[in-house]
Amino acid sequence: MDAASLRIQRLAIMVVGILLFWVPSRAQTALRPAPGKPALLLGAAWYPEQWPESRGDTDLALMEAAHIHFVRVGEFAWSRMEPSEGNFQVDWLNRAIRAAEKHHVAVVLGTPSAAPPHGLLRSTLRHCGPRRTAQRTSTEIASSLTGAIQNTAS
Repeated sequence: MDAASLRIQRLAIMVVGILLFWVPSRAQTALRPAPGKPALLLGAAWYPEQWPESRGDTDLALMEAAHIHFVRVGEFAWSRMEPSEGNFQVDWLNRAIRAAEKHHVAVVLGTPSAAPPHGLLRSTLRHCGPRRTAQRTSTEIASSLTGAIQNTAS
């Protein structure tokens, strides 16, 4: 081995040594939580639109007792937020957010795009035309393969 190769090899060993020993020791340095905040914030999904409104305080009291810091709401509630096209009903959501606030539970409001209303889907499909898929039946695949095999045999 020539001198240049030895230097490169030593440099590589030194870099690996630094990565193996120095970097992990730095990465494991404890981060301090913000003053007055716990080191780990816990959250949960909450679907107040699925339950009678009278159940909300009970749910939130249980969450507060379990030290849940935040909930996410709304991602499946489009049909409740807009029961008919252009008719927005969000009073129930406002009451749910205020109830969470009373129990010291923060709210992350999701966009309801996970469950668009049936009417929107129907009108979108009407504008997009027929659905096309890339699926083929096993019979169609077998027929194509058989034809290809016969063509190469001839």
